[in-house]
Amino acid sequence: MENNTVTTKTVKTKTNAPWILGIVGFACSIPHALCFLICAAAVSTAEFMATDGDTAAAQSTADAGAAMFYLGLLVSLVCFIALFFGKKDGQLPVIAGVITILGAAFLLICSVMSFSLFGLASAVCYAIGGIFCIVNSKRPAC
Repeated sequence: MENNTVTTKTVKTKTNAPWILGIVGFACSIPHALCFLICAAAVSTAEFMATDGDTAAAQSTADAGAAMFYLGLLVSLVCFIALFFGKKDGQLPVIAGVITILGAAFLLICSVMSFSLFGLASAVCYAIGGIFCIVNSKRPAC
């Protein structure tokens, strides 16, 4: 009697999910950043209707909205670039995943502040992409 056993070995390869989620997250973050800019413009036009004591408060709110526009775009761009390092070897995917998850947390806070659903979608995409980057660091490259 012959013992014919067939063994199969499954190898989990690195996934392209961080790249795809990075593209989708960045596409969702552009309307999110524009929401900050539109809200800042709306507050600065409310300056004309404000009394003399309220103009400084309206101007500081408009400046904060404009700063959040630039900061939100910068964080989104950093997350977008970091997700492209998710398929590399070594410690780079782990670092990229941690940076992306921290950026997703920041974008989540910003989306709650501005009531923007695009920011929520962007933060979720970046968070899932960051998790995939960390998981990819444990898989062999093909």
